[in-house]
Amino acid sequence: MLVGVAILRVGRGARMSSGQQSEQLHAALNNFGRRERQLSAANLEHHRDVLTALFGAASLEDVSEERLAAQRVEHAIRQIIESYADGAERRAAEVVFASQPEFHGLYVGQRIAVVEANQNDRAFTADQYPRLRKRVVANMTTALPHALAYEDGGAHETLLSPVAKRAARQLYRYAQPTLVALEAFNDCVRFESELRSRFSDARGATVDLIYIDHGWLGEYGKPGEDFRLVPVDYGFESDEALWAFAYYNKYRRALLGDPTGRDYLRENLAKDQWLDVQRGAPFPAADIEVLESALVTAEIDEATAYVVALCQDDTGRAVNKKWMELLTTNVYELGRAEQAEEWRPTSGDRSTLIWDLLGLCIALQGVFPKDTLMPDEDYTLAVGSIVSHGLWALDIPMCDEALNREDKLAEDIASRRPARYVFRDEDEPTWTDELPEQDPWAY
Repeated sequence: MLVGVAILRVGRGARMSSGQQSEQLHAALNNFGRRERQLSAANLEHHRDVLTALFGAASLEDVSEERLAAQRVEHAIRQIIESYADGAERRAAEVVFASQPEFHGLYVGQRIAVVEANQNDRAFTADQYPRLRKRVVANMTTALPHALAYEDGGAHETLLSPVAKRAARQLYRYAQPTLVALEAFNDCVRFESELRSRFSDARGATVDLIYIDHGWLGEYGKPGEDFRLVPVDYGFESDEALWAFAYYNKYRRALLGDPTGRDYLRENLAKDQWLDVQRGAPFPAADIEVLESALVTAEIDEATAYVVALCQDDTGRAVNKKWMELLTTNVYELGRAEQAEEWRPTSGDRSTLIWDLLGLCIALQGVFPKDTLMPDEDYTLAVGSIVSHGLWALDIPMCDEALNREDKLAEDIASRRPARYVFRDEDEPTWTDELPEQDPWAY
């Protein structure tokens, strides 16, 4: 990478304050969006104000370095646009910078008209666009320099204080196993739901379950009750995940307590993730306090001893129960009558926590590459453990045939895993929110 830390240092030299640089970049991005009709490296070279604001004029005197700088900026802008969680803001950003082929060659007004004319789109109206544009340009002004520094590897150290970097490393170490466990449970619950639906359809059509994949499990369902494959009582996987989750919260709060750590998270997480991470969602603050206090009282610093310490009183046992419900519930949303009661987890809460943890892992993997797990192995082992525990809870007699069926069941669930749990080359990021080309749950 020829254009790297050196260019960033020139761009942040003593001749221009950070405030002046931010103002210059904001103006340059505004002008680029209005004048250029396609986001491309060539147009960034043509409209040099954006590159000059980021890197400084002196760093762009070499034509090859200017070209590489333009390519990096185009890539960073596209990544930032794709990271928007809010659909209207993401679509507005695509219009502002003409990043999509449908907007190429069009003036701003024509791009807005394309959005309004598409009945399946209409993410915003022409009246709403000015407000959205203002937010998009302001966000890009803040996020773009950090995205380029993040890409440079090693430039992270200038963004995090030593205290924040220590907390961030520990946060990353414990967020990863928590995420793996949550996704393994989530996929097992989803598979369970799909299987239950197929059992119901077959019985309604008077089809023998033996002709359905994994139909042998049908005889272990209780009449009149939902079929459950995922164990709802405590086990090794749930204990390990809760212990990691407690430490995750400890270092989450430590990182938020440091100004540089707080800034780093705010600038690298999507808006909804940033809000959830601040709140400690989905658990209330009182429950988080209970989880952290047990870390101090545990006889040995490991999962089983931690859960024993947590469950010494009714308060700790109640939090542990909520954790198990979060892992295993198949209820997406509670009814109105239950909303007035004490907070109970739903599968929606589980999905939200997965999204938040994934955002953190994506934001931190470049800072601590040596601490990145091999999640493909961990995920597969977790699914196998959950399936084994679940079948044991169903009182299925163990024999060679049953063990073979268990292996095939675990393999079927794991085959639908998210792309981040597929083995990746060393030069590919481990944690990613990319979606598969085909829906793994369509078969």
